[in-house]
Amino acid sequence: MPESNNINEVPDDDEEEIQLCYFTGVVLTDETLENELVTFRRDAAITWDSSTMNFAYRHEQEYVNYTNELVNHQYLVYLCDDCDSYFHYALYNTDTDRCTSCNDTYSECRDCGTEVHDDESYRDDDGDPYCQDCWSESDYNPDNQRLTTIQSYSYRPTPIFGWVVESQLIRGLGVPRAIQSEPMFGFELETNARDRSTINDASAFLLGESPEEYLYNKEDGSISGFEIVTHPFTLEAHKMLLPRQAITKLSSQYSLSSWSSVNGTGAGLHVHISKKSFAGSAHQFRFQMFHYRNSDFIKKFAGRDSDRWASFRRTTDRNDYGYDDMVEICKGNRSQNNRYSALNFQNRNTIELRYFRGSLKPETVLGVLEFCHSVHAYTKLLTAKEVIDGCLQWGSYKMWLADQNYEYLPQVLATRCV
Repeated sequence: MPESNNINEVPDDDEEEIQLCYFTGVVLTDETLENELVTFRRDAAITWDSSTMNFAYRHEQEYVNYTNELVNHQYLVYLCDDCDSYFHYALYNTDTDRCTSCNDTYSECRDCGTEVHDDESYRDDDGDPYCQDCWSESDYNPDNQRLTTIQSYSYRPTPIFGWVVESQLIRGLGVPRAIQSEPMFGFELETNARDRSTINDASAFLLGESPEEYLYNKEDGSISGFEIVTHPFTLEAHKMLLPRQAITKLSSQYSLSSWSSVNGTGAGLHVHISKKSFAGSAHQFRFQMFHYRNSDFIKKFAGRDSDRWASFRRTTDRNDYGYDDMVEICKGNRSQNNRYSALNFQNRNTIELRYFRGSLKPETVLGVLEFCHSVHAYTKLLTAKEVIDGCLQWGSYKMWLADQNYEYLPQVLATRCV
């Protein structure tokens, strides 16, 4: 037989017809011929160089013949279980019995590792695949969004600031210089749950009833419920946005409480005040001194006395600080060692008041914010001489307060007999 460059040999008319394997060039006989006509997918048909035993370029033939004999201990053609087409072994995965194209349409479930087809898989926001069973229970499933309404303890979103101008609420990622002297308050209201099965529903309910970008809920290992955290807003803005009915229903409808015993166990209310709103370190110092000189009255107003979580101690041991250190802390020359002080100065941008008893009564929460606002305002206007003359005492503050127009604070003061 004359030599030919064609892999599929075409014999002369007077010679016996000999058919060669398209892939290997070996003679096909009844014993070696697997199929006379095999339909290949175009992207699966590869020409084969019998001398080098390497596959080369793709061809445009629709039909090829192949042998079922082993060539160098390797079967050359496989049938894909998925698309029911024949493929050269270089385009086939013997572990899955699929061609490489079909094999690429499968992934492992992110949770259980089960193999799942792309058409039957579910994807989270990062593109990770899930099988149906795992997706039905996944926190990333939008249908299960209620499971993710309570953020982790480390969750720290970009703060959204809010203030009011001519009865209109304004929001921003920063505070204009013109109103930086107005204190911004963000509070953390802890809750406990008598029935923990209600907390996810309670969290979803509160978020659904709250204005957007006003509050979020977080986990806290010291409580059995969740912690309600607001973005920093002025007092007037909080009065506009606080979802009062929803907070009340957390207790009546979902069996949550934000109650702390007088010795500090249970849930509390922490209020953060923007440091930029203070008129320098002297104002911060007077603000501090007011608290420590009136600690007995303030503990009574706060509804608890917690040496563990909100200490009013003024010792000079390594875990606390005394009067001599207060000025240096206010100036930023010294770090406060104990963040569990009644006033925590460790935060970069805020002073945290940690001593309040928690409450799910909206009027009490607003009364506490008004108290913080009033002490900020009162200590801001005092002169050094007035401080020396005793104006930091509780009685002087109450006389000044009587001329102010706070809406909720007087009732809270009266209820707690201070």
